[in-house]
Amino acid sequence: MTTVAGLRFDTWPDRDDQLACRVLLQRDEMRARAAWEQLARRWNPDQPTSEQYRLFPLLAERLAALMPDEARLGMLQGVRRQATVQTLFHLDALDDALGVLETAGLAPVVLKGSALALTVYDHLGQRPFGDADVMVDPRMHARALAALVTAGFVVTSQDFGGNHAVGLAKGTLAVDLHRRVSRELALPGEPERSFDIWQVTTARRSMRSGRQVTVLAPADALVHTVVHGTAWSYPINVRWIVDAQRIVDTGDVDGDRVAYLARRFGVSPVVHDALVLLGDLSGRSVPEALLGTLAAHRLTPWQQARLDAFHRFPTSAGPLGGLPLSWSRLLQRTRDRRVSQMPAGVREFISVAWGVEGLHQVPAVVLGKAWSI
Repeated sequence: MTTVAGLRFDTWPDRDDQLACRVLLQRDEMRARAAWEQLARRWNPDQPTSEQYRLFPLLAERLAALMPDEARLGMLQGVRRQATVQTLFHLDALDDALGVLETAGLAPVVLKGSALALTVYDHLGQRPFGDADVMVDPRMHARALAALVTAGFVVTSQDFGGNHAVGLAKGTLAVDLHRRVSRELALPGEPERSFDIWQVTTARRSMRSGRQVTVLAPADALVHTVVHGTAWSYPINVRWIVDAQRIVDTGDVDGDRVAYLARRFGVSPVVHDALVLLGDLSGRSVPEALLGTLAAHRLTPWQQARLDAFHRFPTSAGPLGGLPLSWSRLLQRTRDRRVSQMPAGVREFISVAWGVEGLHQVPAVVLGKAWSI
């Protein structure tokens, strides 16, 4: 885990991943070289994590400028070329999906890796991505899904309770068709308002077909990037750090808008700490006024519990066994519901996640999870 003082939650990168980010983000070339020298002594690039592998194209470019005699440079540059070709294929497939949605009278918003590749990176090979994320108005989601299925996309995963996204695939491209930007960034009981609150803009780079792509506006993209990127996962997400710095480097981020979104969605502590980490790794200053505003936001106990469900690793080491994990996932999957709507959400979660047909089966399942270590 990170050694940066004062950070809360559990989902920050470890020392090696921090060093890789310092290599990429530090403007001071001496500090960037020193970070690489430390990392190179500790790290085997032939056995990277999936997150580290995603950074290889950027490491290739950075090391070519800093240390052109680096022995690993050729391997990294090969990955960079491969990532460029893959990204071009993925974007062409995404272009087809966007065409289907637009022909159906919809206005899709592209999210995450593909949006960032088209917006804040210098060229397409710098930001590889494995799937495409597209958001539509939740009131039009069924129509969008039907249009894609008619066009030959196959549903690969359903959406729990209609609160996030449906997975589809066609050829080599997987598409997540979103109702909202992420599970966590939701206004309980107000799915339409959750969608309406986001501001969008046109991506800097068009598709090869000439199609212009709609993406989140800079402040909105920054909040989405840091909140989604710091949600617990295995391995811990690292690429969000570089994505966030690229968004900040555009100079178009409205700090007041960041603070508003963070407060509106109840994620201010995470946004605050993510920006602190970003400043530490990049050596750039973070506006104190923004940090102060975020620090002043107070969450209710229920908001804090829901925040923790996304940003603290549940443990199975203890007398409760697997129950903390189930509780965390329940809170994640019902993030879009008011407290009064939770009983229905609990029943649905138990039915889907635990595979039980009636409440009479719950005690046995609970006991089994409590005893599973």
